[in-house]
Formats: sequence, C-alpha cells, structure tokens
Amino acid sequence: MFACASCRVGFDLVVHDETDVGVLRGFLRCPRCAIVVPVLDGLVMFTEVLLHEGQATAAALAAMAFRLFGSDASFTDYRREKMQRGVMESYAAFAPFNESMRSVEPLLPHAAATLRDRDAILDTWCRTGYSGEWLAGRFPRQQVVSLWEGNSSVLGYRGFRHLLGPGRRAGNLDIVFCDLDKPLPFRDGAFGLVHAYDSLHRYDLTPFAGECLRVARADAAILFPHLHLSNSEPQPFFERGCQQRHGRDYRAWLDRVTAVGERRGWVFSEAALFNGPELAALIDDYDTTHYNGMAAILPQPSQPVTPLAFNRAAQRLVVSPLFRIHLGRTSVRVAPGLFDSAVGHLLERHPVYQARLPDEAVNISEPALLALLLAVVGHSEHDIDAAISPASSVMTVALQALVDVELLRPALLSDAGHRLQRFHGNQLPVRDGGVLEGFWSTIAGCDHELLNLGEGDSLSGRDLCGFIASLDTLLRGKGLHAGDWLSIAAGSHPLLLLAAIAATSLGFNVRLLSFATAAHPDTKLLLQGDGEAASSGMTALPLGLDGETSSLLALLDSAEPQDAAAGIDDTGLVEFELAAGMACCRLAELVDALESLSGQIDRQLWLLEGRSPLSDLLACLAGWSSAEAVRALSSDSLV
Repeated sequence: MFACASCRVGFDLVVHDETDVGVLRGFLRCPRCAIVVPVLDGLVMFTEVLLHEGQATAAALAAMAFRLFGSDASFTDYRREKMQRGVMESYAAFAPFNESMRSVEPLLPHAAATLRDRDAILDTWCRTGYSGEWLAGRFPRQQVVSLWEGNSSVLGYRGFRHLLGPGRRAGNLDIVFCDLDKPLPFRDGAFGLVHAYDSLHRYDLTPFAGECLRVARADAAILFPHLHLSNSEPQPFFERGCQQRHGRDYRAWLDRVTAVGERRGWVFSEAALFNGPELAALIDDYDTTHYNGMAAILPQPSQPVTPLAFNRAAQRLVVSPLFRIHLGRTSVRVAPGLFDSAVGHLLERHPVYQARLPDEAVNISEPALLALLLAVVGHSEHDIDAAISPASSVMTVALQALVDVELLRPALLSDAGHRLQRFHGNQLPVRDGGVLEGFWSTIAGCDHELLNLGEGDSLSGRDLCGFIASLDTLLRGKGLHAGDWLSIAAGSHPLLLLAAIAATSLGFNVRLLSFATAAHPDTKLLLQGDGEAASSGMTALPLGLDGETSSLLALLDSAEPQDAAAGIDDTGLVEFELAAGMACCRLAELVDALESLSGQIDRQLWLLEGRSPLSDLLACLAGWSSAEAVRALSSDSLV
C-alpha cells in the first residue's frame, strides 16, 4: 500500500530481520528518488528518512533504533518516574470514554457497508495509541494502519515501541510515523475506510483533505469525527483552538467532492450522535446548534445496514479515571478533584459527557467490586463471568451496572492495548519482579504496625514477613506443594486471614471459609479457630491462642524459617463466597488491581469487620500495599 509521497511510485522493500509477526528491521527505498525510509522494530519511520541505503545497513538501523527508542530498562525507569510524580495526561486516560471518539460508533455500520476482507483501514491521528487498537478490534478481518506525527506527545517513539511494539499490539495493526501536513505515503485508493479523527480542523486543508480522498478507494467511507464548528460557542466558554468552520461550509465542500460517484456526504452534531441510537439515522444537521460536529462521506449500501456483530465475550474493559472508589462502603463517585483537579477541568470542557455521569455516590455490589478489579488487570467479559460458580448471570449484571455508570468501558482490545490504557490512566504499576514479590518487598521494609490484632497486640511489616517464612517451612514440611488446596476459617481471627494471604502468596490455593462454606473437596490442610470441630477425615490445625502444642502458632514458633522471598508465587488462587456463589481468582490479580487503582481509592481506616471474606481480604491487601495499618475491631467481631 505504500508509495513515495513525491514520486507516487511503489517502494522496494529490503529486509534485515523478519519474524512471524512481520518485518522488524529493514527499509523502504524509492526506485526513482532513491530516498530510504527506515523500518525500526516493526515501526515505519517516514519522519526519519535517510538519503541513501548505505545509511540503512543492519548495524546502522540497530544503532538508530537504540538512539530513538532506548532500552526496555530505560523505558521502565521512565514509567517509574511518571508513577512517582503521579502524572496523568487526562485526555489520553479519557480517550475511551470521550464523547468525541465514541460519536463515530453509530456510523460504523454505514461506513463498513463496502468493506471487504483484508481491506486496509487508515487511522490518521493515533496520538495515544488507543484509536488504532480500538479499530483493530472492531475490524479483525481488516488491516489497520495508524499514523502519528513523530517523536512527540504522550507516547513518542519510545512509548509506541515499548507499549505497542511488534508481537505486542493487535496482529492486524501497523504503526507509521509521518507528517500529515505533507502528502501521504500511500498509493491511490489503498484504503477501504479512512478514520480521520480530530484531524480535518487540525491540519492544513491542502494537502490533507485531498490526500484523504486520494488514498481512499472510490467506494470507501471517509469519516472526520470531532470537528470544531463555528455554529456556536461552549457555555461556559472555553477556548477550543484549531480551524473553526461552520457546518454549512463543510456541507458545501461535501457536495462538491461527492458530486461524481456513489457516495454522499453528511454533517452531524457530535452530541446528537453520542446521545442517539446505536445505529445512527442519516439525517444531515449542518446547521446544528452544537459546537462540535462530524463530517462523513459514506457509500450507498447495496442492502439494509444493521449494527456490526462482534464477540462481546472477548471484550476487555478499561477503567475510567474520573471516579473515586471507596472499598469500605463499596461505593464509587465522580471526583472532580482527582489528579490535582485534572478531572474537574476535563469535565468542564465536556458537558455533553458530564450529563451522562451520576451526580451522587453509587453503591456497587460485591460481585461488581470483584468484576471491577478483574477488569483492571485485563480479563475479558467471558473470563469475568467465569470467575463465579455455579454459572449464573450475576457477574454479567454486575459488569453492566459498572458500564451503565461509565466506570467501565468495554472494547475489543489486545492485551497490549489494554495495558496501554492502564499506562495512560496511571494504572500500570512498575515492577522489577512479580506482583506478589513486590507486595511483600514493600511490607518487608515496614518497621511500624501493619496488622493490629484488636487485643493490644500488633505486627509490623517485618513480623508479617517472618510469619510467611515460618508458614512456608511448616507447609512444605507437611508435604504440601504449590497448587495444593488449603481451607482456612479466616474470619475466626486476623492471624488466620494473614495465614490465608501468606499461603496463597506461596503458590498454595486457599478457600476462605465462612459459616455457610464447606472446606474445598481437595483440601490437604484445614486451619481454623480454637475449639472448632474439624470435618471427618480432614487434617486440621487450630490457631493455638490457648497454648495448645499441636496448633498453627505452636508449629510456626518451632519452625526454622527459610527465605520466603524465594517461594513467592503469583499463581496461588483464593476462593471465597459471595451471595451468588463461590468466586475464585489469583491473589496476585487482586493486589495488581488495587495497586493500579491506588490513585483512585479513597483513603480510609482499613478495618477487619468480619462482614465478608472479600471485604476483609481487600482491606488487608489495599492497606498493606500502601504500608498502612489494618485494624481488627475486636477478636469477638470476627468470630
């Protein structure tokens, strides 16, 4: 699909390194003007053109890639610094929720009417990386080519390379760097769809508008979402920038460029599309009273247009950066003061979207809270539904409730696309090792109280790490191995909850028992409160607060602790009862999600109240992740 922007002839391709995901290193060479375009780590660099191929040897391109992208370690250091500063680029984090990006969705069925399998789709303004991933998910049978201006804005070269590099991004997505104020480096009619978001008012009409027409096939849709119109001004006023034209001027231009052929042009109100039906009615609104609009050139379909089909179960869900989350109350609320009031500033500029948000705090169920945490770490809707058994609709309903209040937004994203949005939303923790390895490393450095037992006794971070080391020795001394199941009556005493967290961190699977929960059928060891009767035929250990010699505390006291850090394992499962059934997930997923949302979780007193296994578990994990004390109200309240 590439062609020299000057000569209009196709390139020769020279490959230095290629894998099953495509060309990693090489270059495009124009046979007429001889200029050379580097391909570096799977990214096509029209912004770094070379004079001749002698400058594009394998060694030269490797050195160029290192200079432009840096190493994985240097990018990790950059991420760490970004996290420490609490920096969030609000529009990048807001992109999946932004009404200006979502207004195109009701038009996609019309735009796709003439798309064919293996067609190419051009995405002209992939500033944050999200639009390319979103289009690749929406059109899995087509190839998406996303453009960005160069080494600038929220990602730059190194962000695209390290977050959306080859083999990481969606398999049908390519990323090209080029100057959109110059002719586009593509053949005539190369694309079956052009998605020019936030572009037509941003770049010079010459050559940009004509180039979009040139590279689109004669029957292809060309979409120009998000245009700043002069039809009206925002109330209250804010400066929008870019070229502001009236809808009637776009209307006149569309009439001219569609005078020949089977396509028609339309001008729409952005607000009307966003608030309208799933499938937009094609009604021109060039004289809209709204100040943002959309222009579209659409094919005449050969049959009635219907909504696009897609695999909902495969969708992932991205988390809105606009909400505070209160774990203790299981409630969420829009918080304008978040991220140094960046949320409030953004909402002032998006009243159309703000009108869709809840005005007050919204209570969410425990299944919804679990669904939220699993969504943060990138589970698909299908996997979240499967987290509770027996199978029911409870998680589907819980997810829909979070989508309805705009806390979650579903999208067909690759794993890299989902991680990208966590990065933008300040929700991608930086770790040098595993999730739980970092969790316990944080705890190990705390000399102050982290667990108050409710009876005047407390444990520091060092004490907690000593506990896990002794438990590791004890369990392995009894012949248990990672992957074996334990059942623990964690509500009987805070130390048993600590044992449950420690055992799961060591790779064992743990069922948290409550009054109505039986032990797991594959249980190798039952840990419970003193004086409780064990199930017949099951090996059980009481906690041992009464001094019993054959008890958990007595055996831990006699165990010689090993280096527990060597046994920390992210694979351990934790299972607990919710109202609708047994829920199961990896403990590392809960820690990962809580650390990801640390900027959005309300500061609170972390209390063990014995209300539910999930609430007590999350109190410990969230509190200790922030090196804050977790307090049991009293031992009696946990019995």
